[in-house]
Amino acid sequence: MALVHFGEKFDGSTCNRTCENCSKAIVVVDVSESAKQLVTLITTMGEHFSVTHVLDVFQGSMSEQVKKHMHDRYGYHGMGKHSSKGVVERILHRMVFEGMLREDISKSDMFGSMSSILKVDGAKAKERFSGYKIMMRFPASKGNDIFDKPESVKKSLQPSTNKLDSEDSPSQAQVSVDPALSSKIYSDLQKLRLELVNEASGNLMPYHVMGNSELQQISKKLPKNTEGLLEINGIGKVKSNKCGARIFAVVTKAIERHQSMHQSTNENNAPLPRWAAEEVILAAKRRAKSGP
Repeated sequence: MALVHFGEKFDGSTCNRTCENCSKAIVVVDVSESAKQLVTLITTMGEHFSVTHVLDVFQGSMSEQVKKHMHDRYGYHGMGKHSSKGVVERILHRMVFEGMLREDISKSDMFGSMSSILKVDGAKAKERFSGYKIMMRFPASKGNDIFDKPESVKKSLQPSTNKLDSEDSPSQAQVSVDPALSSKIYSDLQKLRLELVNEASGNLMPYHVMGNSELQQISKKLPKNTEGLLEINGIGKVKSNKCGARIFAVVTKAIERHQSMHQSTNENNAPLPRWAAEEVILAAKRRAKSGP
């Protein structure tokens, strides 16, 4: 990439493979999903911001600039929080190199400083994402250090090897949830999102509060606490603190109704997770103590 930037071409046949780029083992990573998320984020923000700002929003920064533009309320805020800054920056540079993004450079007349704004080439991005994967090479010696959490590797930056998949902990296993329950929770979360939009000041859109992807993940994973909620891509600490209690209330209430229906019709075809059943029992005990 550096050679191309200076107008030179790399001839692999003349390489002595003595530099660190060639002497070290590498792992090939599919970064297509993260690239798509970055394109959506940049487009949603209006294509008025620099690489640094895009990085901050994507990784969930709560800097003064991020909050000033209310980008901490965007659905894609924190979507890349599990990937290192260096990895995301390399993905952005690759996207610029391939023409999906471009940097518009401008100079301030007052201060003489230079700034670059990221723009999306919609046609090029659509062409690149149509049936093609964006593969990048990372040093294999770093192993899992490329990423903060293996969870993010599985969902977004998935290596072509199976090493990370085989090292998944039991806690990462997906819980089987009744599709009817999941659908109901998703619908209830949409209503909650609309309530939050109406309560907030400013011209917020629903996706500024929570994206559909986040709602879908919650309805399938049924997080029971803050730790579980923070595992949802797009949910950061600020959003968890603001909306967490109400999200848990929606999930618990839907589970109670679902369990009640199953008990009355004796249709336990898809048992609830153990923790969900315990929540229902505790809720019933609380109601019994409080009286009619």
